Amino acid sequence: MERETVGRTSYTEQEMRSAYNEKVNDLLLEFNQGKYDKDSILKVGLELECFVVKTPTEPVSEHLRDKITESLNKINIDSSCELGAAQIELKTKPIDLGANHRTDFITNYLAINNELNSTARNDGLSILRIGAIPTVSSADVKKTSQERYKTVPEFYNMCRKPMTLTKIGKFEKIEIGNADIVSLFSSIQLNIEAKSSEDAIDKLNRSFMLSPIITSISGNARFLDYHDTGFADVRMPAWQISHETRTPEQVDADYETRIGMPNKYFDNIEEYFTRIGQYPFILKDNIERAVPYTIGLNWQDVRIKVLENQKSLVVEFRPISTQPTPEEDLAVGLFYLGRLIWSQANDEPLTDAITNKRNKDSAMQDGINATFTSRDCDGNINEFKAYEILPQELKKAKAGLLSINYGLYNFNQLFSLLEIRIEERKTPSDNFAEKVASSKSSRKEAIIEAIYSSNLCS
Repeated sequence: MERETVGRTSYTEQEMRSAYNEKVNDLLLEFNQGKYDKDSILKVGLELECFVVKTPTEPVSEHLRDKITESLNKINIDSSCELGAAQIELKTKPIDLGANHRTDFITNYLAINNELNSTARNDGLSILRIGAIPTVSSADVKKTSQERYKTVPEFYNMCRKPMTLTKIGKFEKIEIGNADIVSLFSSIQLNIEAKSSEDAIDKLNRSFMLSPIITSISGNARFLDYHDTGFADVRMPAWQISHETRTPEQVDADYETRIGMPNKYFDNIEEYFTRIGQYPFILKDNIERAVPYTIGLNWQDVRIKVLENQKSLVVEFRPISTQPTPEEDLAVGLFYLGRLIWSQANDEPLTDAITNKRNKDSAMQDGINATFTSRDCDGNINEFKAYEILPQELKKAKAGLLSINYGLYNFNQLFSLLEIRIEERKTPSDNFAEKVASSKSSRKEAIIEAIYSSNLCS
């Protein structure tokens, strides 16, 4: 089907959907022809989001942020902007862990972080590493000026139903009825190349299954606007509430959204494109980007990205908050990676999707002290604490990494950082909250003190 696209900057919902369906059909044909099949053992990359600040209470302007991204790109570090005007995103180069580059994944990630810190310091600035910046109100958010960063939040703010509850917090309630709030959130994302469309779906489903246990040990996003929400990781719950557009009836029926965990696993790649494509198009300025726009606005814990130029399918794991240090980013990332490898190698049965979704909710609220449930083969429900099963989960992750000859010396010291968390039963959020609570200063000063004493700002 030919379209007249020259000079057009806006398309109808029907035109975008037609283009999406047509492109998906083309992709499915290519998948079936094996054009996206790969023979590499495991090619991975890591993306980092963080904040550039003058002080913990003063994020930089978009202009200063862009100056840093330009400096990094000049030295071949893949750097770009994010929704928040002070947010920056860095990407490692994809590295095949099965080749003779097993240490490159770690060394490359540490190197780009060092360059980021050095570049910021040269301008008298600092990098703030936390999943939710605690010192900025959603009413004071400064966003990147690109049109899409205006269009998408406005869509959710306009489509929110009048009766939607827009407060969050276990300990202290905070108003989050503004979709711009996600510009206060930062995370790391692990990207893993799939060997085929079938392997992509298998990795996708297993990654959803692993999301609760990985989230339980990695919470680093508790405070918002100086309020203690009590959540070990408040990012996704706040994202879900601030982007809620369902009717009360749909909420009661737990109608699946673009955010968080799915209600069921995916049977195949065709179903994946059908389900992520069921929502209204928000960005309608480029009909050729109907598929990338749909994938980009799918904010579930895991998603499949299509890299057409490389004929590559990439599974992106998204629930990990930016950690206090680059080493801890790597520790949590390798925990997930090794655990996924083990799961596939041992053909691990998938847990029930709805139970898994509830476990994820518990992990976001209570972190390493979360209560998980599982159903055994006789239908009996068992309960256990995250910290009780985490040692065994780490062993599986180590076995997974060793199975691809990723030497113990590459990750043993990193995993010791997670073993300390398990032993102390504390996530970074727990440690941060303890410092705030023990301070004799005002809440504002206590949070600033905790940022510095936790070495989150460097």
